[in-house]
Amino acid sequence: PVHRLDKETSGLLLLATEPEALTRLSALFARGEVKKKYLALVHGSFDIKNEAKFLWDTPLSKEAGGRNIPAGKGKKVAAVTQYTLLEQSPHYALLEIELLTGRKHQIRRHAKLAGHPVTGDSRYGSQRSIRFLKENCNYHRLGLHAFRLSFQNPEQSCRVIITSDQIPVEMNALLEQDRQQDRLKQNQ
Repeated sequence: PVHRLDKETSGLLLLATEPEALTRLSALFARGEVKKKYLALVHGSFDIKNEAKFLWDTPLSKEAGGRNIPAGKGKKVAAVTQYTLLEQSPHYALLEIELLTGRKHQIRRHAKLAGHPVTGDSRYGSQRSIRFLKENCNYHRLGLHAFRLSFQNPEQSCRVIITSDQIPVEMNALLEQDRQQDRLKQNQ
């Protein structure tokens, strides 16, 4: 593997098959030359229009905190997460996320600090919401999916873009289930 994802995060993982490729690609990641985009299904809804880009820019410590101290302990450093609202239901929102810096659990920590924890997040979300999602919605995952990597090919003058075009089934199902329940309530 050239890079890593949190164990609970689904999606793209870049693998090298030769030592030279591993060295070159690892250097791109280390220099911040690889753009990474994620889909995040978070709690709550946003009063914003789709396609607008917004920032979470709360400084974070280099070491991850937990549910009670998501910013972490100790010295804080700049951390910037850009997000775009893709769609939402009454209780959940699907965001496209681009990391502009790279801190441990950055998306999960920023989402928690913004009051929109990632669904199914056992470290930063509430135990009550995790239990509700499992028992009532058959939702058993972290709502975070790495869906796009892009970088300049160091050997050629072309941009390499690798994508995972589908929203994970469980994330899509939770959004749709929430919409259906809302329609049922409105029709009663």
